Amino acid sequence: MVNFVDTRGMSISAISIPKNGTKRIRTNGLTARVATDIKLENGRFITATLTNSPFNGPRGQWTIDIKGTTVGTTTLKATSGNKSAAIDIEVFDKKVIQLPQSSTDEGLLARLFLAESINPSSPRYKEDEAITSMLWMRQVVENRKADSKPSRFAITATSNVTYKDVVIARNQFHGFESYPSLIDSIKNNLLTLVNTANNYNHPEREKYATFVNAALAAAKSNALDSFTDPSQKGLYGWRTKDSSAPGGDFVKHADLAGQTFYTLK
Repeated sequence: MVNFVDTRGMSISAISIPKNGTKRIRTNGLTARVATDIKLENGRFITATLTNSPFNGPRGQWTIDIKGTTVGTTTLKATSGNKSAAIDIEVFDKKVIQLPQSSTDEGLLARLFLAESINPSSPRYKEDEAITSMLWMRQVVENRKADSKPSRFAITATSNVTYKDVVIARNQFHGFESYPSLIDSIKNNLLTLVNTANNYNHPEREKYATFVNAALAAAKSNALDSFTDPSQKGLYGWRTKDSSAPGGDFVKHADLAGQTFYTLK
């Protein structure tokens, strides 16, 4: 079989590249004595460059570097002798994902949800659960903000409670007590998540982009417009699954995406 593979050795039949971005792929099974024995053919929108030596000669793996030059679609074909492989390529305008300003409610909530959620780097990560979990987290924040007894959540404000009042409450959300200042581990984690979501050469970029966008969506003012609180008494807290229970008025509601969510008695 003659085809293309990515840098992990996974078979691919199509790829997407941002304009002015690059992508490295390899042939698989396309034997050739020297690079000049391989002919590359492509339409507009890209440039394709074959390296001079094979990545893995016995398996016919030759490295090709592709750059997207103009938005559009084309097909790259590599031929050696009577064997050939083809791959469809889309070149698109790159969209940069950014977190809202830290001074805004959306910026605060997005950072909280990203920091508190299991992300794609974990083997336990499940996309659909992560998206739902962030909405549950948003519901927790909303319920605390609207509660008639904010002091039971260590909120010092007694009226007109803000999102920031909820999040910076003492011993409630690790690393956020001095927000917008964050502890280094959280700052580094957020930076890695956003950078990976914007790195079009990263094999897991789409997973990270979906994850970050889920946090942005859960942080929007209308995030809960079509959402129903899953607990009859309301969600009021969460902790990492298998950590100690918060006690007091809290009772377990359910486990989701590596978190245990709590309602009230």
